[in-house]
Amino acid sequence: MKREEEHFCRFLASRHIRAGCYSAGTNVGFPSPHLAYIIRGECRAEYDGGKVIRLCPGDVWFIPKGLPYASHWTTEDDVIFDRLEFEADDFSLKYRSMQAIGLPGLKDDFGELCEAQNEVGSFGSIAAFYRILSAISPFLQKEENASLDRILPALKYLRQWNSASVRVEELAAMCYMSPSRFYEVFREAVGESPINYKNRIRLSHARMLMQEGKKLEEICEMLHFSSPSFLRRMMKKHLDTTPKEIKQGRSI
Repeated sequence: MKREEEHFCRFLASRHIRAGCYSAGTNVGFPSPHLAYIIRGECRAEYDGGKVIRLCPGDVWFIPKGLPYASHWTTEDDVIFDRLEFEADDFSLKYRSMQAIGLPGLKDDFGELCEAQNEVGSFGSIAAFYRILSAISPFLQKEENASLDRILPALKYLRQWNSASVRVEELAAMCYMSPSRFYEVFREAVGESPINYKNRIRLSHARMLMQEGKKLEEICEMLHFSSPSFLRRMMKKHLDTTPKEIKQGRSI
């Protein structure tokens, strides 16, 4: 499946192994939804002004896009979990709360994705990816979003085109609204401005391309960033990370 044709099928999987107890998290949230299958270790995750969820082996941990949180891991041995990062049309707009779901039967599917890191376009890995999403979707708590349908043409356009320049007036016309009304409805549906949303998509794409081994110069050309130094500044400002940290991989 081509990247530009099917935004939903962008995903990356990796296995994380870390010794002892440690804390992690993010102050700005991830640019994409994450799923983690806990193999070994226990976690206390704090988010949204003091809310807490606890995770143990056999749990699937859903971390929505853009949610700041802190995680505290404990174990007498190594902490081990399989992590799946993905892009999905409308998924991150419908599911905005952190959740933990006990689904030990998904261990093999997560393992298959992690073992096929360099073959994410294979039929086997795509099938495993959809089995995971199909299994967790009935258990995830969905948020009602009446404004979402009204801005779908603009969302589709923003996801499909990587150009840095886009005018709110153009997006509003696609949805048959005035610019001021479109801006209001968009913020209500998505939680941020159209331009910030567009930048997050571009940076999320850049992040995944870096994890796939692409060079900064290639990424800038593909996604229309003016220079590698500008891309670095944007990633530090909006994602609180650097290309070096992305290539090394961060624990969650």
